[in-house]
Amino acid sequence: MAGREVTVVKEGWLQKRGEYIKNWRPRWFILYSDGSFRGFKNKPEDKFKSDQDPLNNFRIDADAHVIIATDKSKKFGFIVRCLQITTLIERNLATDTETERVEWISAIKKVISYLKKAQVEEFDHLSPKTAEALAFASKTHQKPSLKTMEDFEMLKVLGKGTFGKVVLCREKSTDEIFAMKILKKDVIVAKDEITHTLTENRVLQSTKHPFLTQLKYSFQTADRLCFVMEYVNGGELFFHLSVEKMLTEERTRFYGAEITLAIGYLHSLGVVYRDLKLENLLLDRDGHIKLTDFGLCKEEISYGATTRTFCGTPEYLAPEVLEDNDYGRAVDWWGLGVVMYEMMCGRLPFYSRDHEVLFELILVEEVKFPSRLSTLAKDLLDRLLTKAPERRLGGGPDGVEEVKAHPFFSVINWDDLYNKKITPSFVPNIKSEIDTKYFAPEFTGEEPKLTPPDADDPDAGVGNLHFQDFSFVPEREERVMAEKGAPPKESGDRLIVKEGWLQKRGEYIKNWRPRWFILYSDGSFVGFKAKPAAADLALQDPLNNFRINANVQQLKQDKIKKNAFSVRCLQFTTFVERNLCTETEAERTEWMSAIDQVVKTLKDAQRKEDSRVQNTEDANTSPKSPSESVKATQKTMEDFEMLKVLGKGTFGKVVLCREKSTDEIFAMKILKKDVIVAKDEITHTLTENRVLQSTKHPFLTQLKYSFQTADRLCFVMEYVNGGELFFHLSRERVFTEDRTRFYGSEITLAIEYLHSLGVVYRDLKLENLLLDRDGHIKLTDFGLCKEEISYGATTRTFCGTPEYLAPEVLEDNDYGRAVDWWGLGVVMYEMMCGRLPFYSRDHEVLFELILVEEVKFPARLSHLAKSLLGGLLTKLPEKRLGGGPDGAESIKKHPFFGSINWDDLFQRKVSVPFKPTITNEVDTQYFDEDFTKEEPKLTPPDADDPQAGVGENVHFQDFTFAPESGSNFK
Repeated sequence: MAGREVTVVKEGWLQKRGEYIKNWRPRWFILYSDGSFRGFKNKPEDKFKSDQDPLNNFRIDADAHVIIATDKSKKFGFIVRCLQITTLIERNLATDTETERVEWISAIKKVISYLKKAQVEEFDHLSPKTAEALAFASKTHQKPSLKTMEDFEMLKVLGKGTFGKVVLCREKSTDEIFAMKILKKDVIVAKDEITHTLTENRVLQSTKHPFLTQLKYSFQTADRLCFVMEYVNGGELFFHLSVEKMLTEERTRFYGAEITLAIGYLHSLGVVYRDLKLENLLLDRDGHIKLTDFGLCKEEISYGATTRTFCGTPEYLAPEVLEDNDYGRAVDWWGLGVVMYEMMCGRLPFYSRDHEVLFELILVEEVKFPSRLSTLAKDLLDRLLTKAPERRLGGGPDGVEEVKAHPFFSVINWDDLYNKKITPSFVPNIKSEIDTKYFAPEFTGEEPKLTPPDADDPDAGVGNLHFQDFSFVPEREERVMAEKGAPPKESGDRLIVKEGWLQKRGEYIKNWRPRWFILYSDGSFVGFKAKPAAADLALQDPLNNFRINANVQQLKQDKIKKNAFSVRCLQFTTFVERNLCTETEAERTEWMSAIDQVVKTLKDAQRKEDSRVQNTEDANTSPKSPSESVKATQKTMEDFEMLKVLGKGTFGKVVLCREKSTDEIFAMKILKKDVIVAKDEITHTLTENRVLQSTKHPFLTQLKYSFQTADRLCFVMEYVNGGELFFHLSRERVFTEDRTRFYGSEITLAIEYLHSLGVVYRDLKLENLLLDRDGHIKLTDFGLCKEEISYGATTRTFCGTPEYLAPEVLEDNDYGRAVDWWGLGVVMYEMMCGRLPFYSRDHEVLFELILVEEVKFPARLSHLAKSLLGGLLTKLPEKRLGGGPDGAESIKKHPFFGSINWDDLFQRKVSVPFKPTITNEVDTQYFDEDFTKEEPKLTPPDADDPQAGVGENVHFQDFTFAPESGSNFK
């Protein structure tokens, strides 16, 4: 588009439907010849240099679509599929008349056509070299038009399945032969295979290798997805093996080497294949391997990275997939071992029609080899079929290089193999390019038609967001990369506390498996298939590798199986529950006692270390209060005396309490687990717990402990008894600018601190701002926080309190930490103006006001106050005060805060403008009397056995918290 003058193609009023709030909003839209498509609250005076920021900023490109809407809720509606920044989106628009709708659709199609033509012209005048460089650099600069069914002649059916069929076809424009995999969208959605289908499409688009099946195009119709692939017509390796019963070692070596290069290439891209089997290995017409079917691939898995999804084909599953362990790319080398074993032995290494038996064999049975196999072949297969992935050939940091270096492959010239210079020992008997002899006659005899007839208007499928980025045409692009890591190391001396046979129940397959378990004094708890000899302990890999720590819990589980018990322990860094069983009650008692003994030893060691650290710190710091010296043990209800009810809500209540051991006063928030689960608030509750545990700031409420009972979660917090800011403002109606400046500056420091930890608060409102007894701000309630959001990172969840929501949350845009600065603007506006900046009891009207209404200020406000609030309440987050990379610094530098000494403020040295009248440490005058006069008891009575919930509710397994000695709690 360079060098072309941008003109206005069409402008006028359109109704735009909100993406979350489904009401219709008037916008003055301008469509430009370069594809810009912008919506304003009012008609701008200058179409090209408007001082008014657009509320909607879309872009029409050469791949945009526009169709008439089928939604009957709005007459004269239409849908535009276009770009918002770099994301493809769909937007619902409407006109007042059919004539206007036709005009707008025609104008948009005109721009699309113009951009397509300009795109072609831009490449026509370039040298081939320049055009190729541009194509490499940008997908949008060289994108041939998308394909449709009309571009292909259907020849024969090659295969059929649940999701659709594969058809042999000819591309009409080139006469090239392809295999088209045609999948039914409704079946994909119904069977929850969307992720796998889109993964396959992405992997196919991004790979190019001589031993991987290549994608030519992908496109979609109204009801189908279509992969146009190279036609690989030499048949499945499964077919050839079933005919020949067994392959020679030489032929297996050739196929195995090509598979090795294919898997190594995928791993170099961070892709784990996860479905290596004979049915997914094809032969091309020259006899070379072609790996196909990439739906189970997992992306972004380099060495050391893991995933956990249980997937694959039963006979080919690696032990770590069957167990409940995380697994990595070593699963593919297990798969290579299975397929090469099949080729050379004529059977699977482990097999049973009963999958439970099959999985047991894979997990515990040693692989057996026919005597006729060579030593090198046995060694290769044995090392590929090693149960422990870290010891498996290929399982180390060198990955594929380990496999290639094995002596079995010593005769392979890997460069020649990659370049297909090695002649295959078997070449399929292919007569022509459309030969289908290696496909089943029951399919190839069918007429290749789609039933029901397939609607081939690509626009008709625009409404299906699952597949909006599916279509593909190729680019000239190569990928070459490799990743390496470093293996973990272990060390340490230890003693055996107890060992013996236990039955362990599988986590996926619920059968019981005998294991020789050894419990060590350092907490290691490992299980073997057979009792290992003492000399072999360091060499033999355990099938189960758990760790007991000071927080382990146990519970008898006779309902599962007689003499069973569950242990909550660590697997790597994750808490897990494992069900174990003994032959007798006496044995169970012995095991549980032994585990308790280890837990006690570890706790004692932890206390000693805590004491040592504490003594070291005490030598350099002032004496700590009794509460800071308290030992870090798990608390229960019995540790507290309940004094008064401070508040009640849907999820539970807040109670004023006294810790019996220290006489300190706290506020205990007690939440009902069943309500949290029923209302899907698990994530928010656990987020609050994590944020509270990891923060320490003078203007944030501090957590002392968190613990749980069988049916409740308990946060023990500092008691902040100066009342909510909402209470004080409702009494005084309005605050002075000085008082607002003080509170606003403390809130700014609190939010800045959270942002520095990558936490966005997302729920700033007067009710969440408390005053302590000295009159300082305390921010509370961290349930809506979003973690790992630094500058530039975004999230999308619609959450918060309606009156305080930022425009970008109400719109369908991703949003970042700037939402908190909008919230600061709202609460400071309330303080200085005595009302909300935008308000309506009708939430749709309220949201409309937030989105389009300009903020209005009372005349009495100072110029600096108006400037600050105007900056904080800017609709566009990137232009909002605090919305840039400097974040809080830009707010702190605003002249409104010119009199603040930020260091003194942080250290609470600045005089407070108001100090609550607190008479004693249990004063509750700022809490609702309806609550404080209640008797502080739990109804129904709370079962206070922390183990009672161990087997019942895994949602909260990592909830409990107590500070380490020398904790930072104040």
